[in-house]
Amino acid sequence: MGLKHVNRLDQLYPFIEISLVKAFETNATNIGNLHILYGDHTSMLGVVRLRLLCRKENSHTGWKPVEFSSLDYKPKWKLPYERISYTDKYWRIYEPWLPISPTYSRTDKFFFNYNYPGYLQSYPEMEGYVTLLSNSYDNSMRVIEYLQEKHWLTWKTTAVFMDFTLFNADANIFTICTLLVEQTPFGTILSNARIISAKLHFVAQLGKGGLIVLIIYIIVVIQFFKALVMVVWYEPIKLRSMWTKLDLIIFVLNITVIILVSVQEFMVSQLLAKVESSSKLEFLDFRMPTRLHEWTRNMLGFLVCLTTMRLWRVLQFASVFQLFASTAMIILTFLMGFGIAAVTINENIADSFRA
Repeated sequence: MGLKHVNRLDQLYPFIEISLVKAFETNATNIGNLHILYGDHTSMLGVVRLRLLCRKENSHTGWKPVEFSSLDYKPKWKLPYERISYTDKYWRIYEPWLPISPTYSRTDKFFFNYNYPGYLQSYPEMEGYVTLLSNSYDNSMRVIEYLQEKHWLTWKTTAVFMDFTLFNADANIFTICTLLVEQTPFGTILSNARIISAKLHFVAQLGKGGLIVLIIYIIVVIQFFKALVMVVWYEPIKLRSMWTKLDLIIFVLNITVIILVSVQEFMVSQLLAKVESSSKLEFLDFRMPTRLHEWTRNMLGFLVCLTTMRLWRVLQFASVFQLFASTAMIILTFLMGFGIAAVTINENIADSFRA
């Protein structure tokens, strides 16, 4: 049963059982979906987290975005909320009806204070009601049956997020999965999946060649900073030059990339240390280092662009480079003309030009 087969909100429970519980059960003989085969090379880190967003009471759908509830409820969404003396001991029973926002730290608020884009609207990442599955089939089914019995999903439910992380030890790749199911005001279901795969722990596993490249990179950055300081120290007037300012930006971007990668490696190491000691009901959130990984890639893009501009400034006076530049312009003009003739006029690829 795939996510596209969830046409009603009550069908979400069978999907969770088949695709998120049985699919990762090592001892299961029938996972319910022949297209998904369990493999020891890919394992789930932690457990699956379900996050529900529901509309406020008497909140109607209009031109403005839907307002989500953040009240404390008793099971079955009953009010008023009453804290019982044994709530801390049996907190798993009451957690699905308590908002998650008070549990976030300052670091979480810095990384997750954004909205997740959906089909209907954008959903705040730091709001909602959360429950966790287990790492065993029997315990996970007890959680699902409890949620069904207490009517966790209702007509007020606007969106349900399913977050989990997979790890491939052979390729050293982390896969952060976010499945979203939205319920429209008409009761229909819209769903999408966001899958991000990245090597988040690559510095600690660099080979000899990688370490040599890393050392050379650090030496080049130090030499670049030394030359920049010498120029600014002895000729401060050059700070007015745009190329000197560009050098400063390049250096700042290099330092930013180094800091982001270091923090990312530290976070991943801490999370991996929790894997062995984590309990059966603990969600290991790898979205934070993934966000750092995305920021690092963006910074690297700007860094490569600015460094290329700086090299062009240095090499533009060389005769060999001038010959190469003129030849490259001729080749680029030819490729653009060939692309327009082959794609647009002959309508080989563009759907908008097909009859």
